[in-house]
Amino acid sequence: MTVSTEDTRNSYDDGAIGKSYLWIVNNISNKLSSKTLTPDKIIDLEEIDPRFKNQKLESVTVIGETNDLILLALVADNDDGSSTICRMSIKKD
Repeated sequence: MTVSTEDTRNSYDDGAIGKSYLWIVNNISNKLSSKTLTPDKIIDLEEIDPRFKNQKLESVTVIGETNDLILLALVADNDDGSSTICRMSIKKD
């Protein structure tokens, strides 16, 4: 799942885009009834690739996998009327 930060006083108004993170939650279907959700791994996207700076990632999906990698597509909506689609892979643990 994606988690993004934005400098705004409420959940309706846009503000300066902060960082975006990829949360890895193993066995999420077993955790959906819980009141809280704790990720098993947090990936700071800007830390692994500076092109993610000022990108407000709002969606992720698995598009494939190999024996060692999970292939992802991510979508950013930066509040400027355009969207960006990114592809990346992460190592399986």
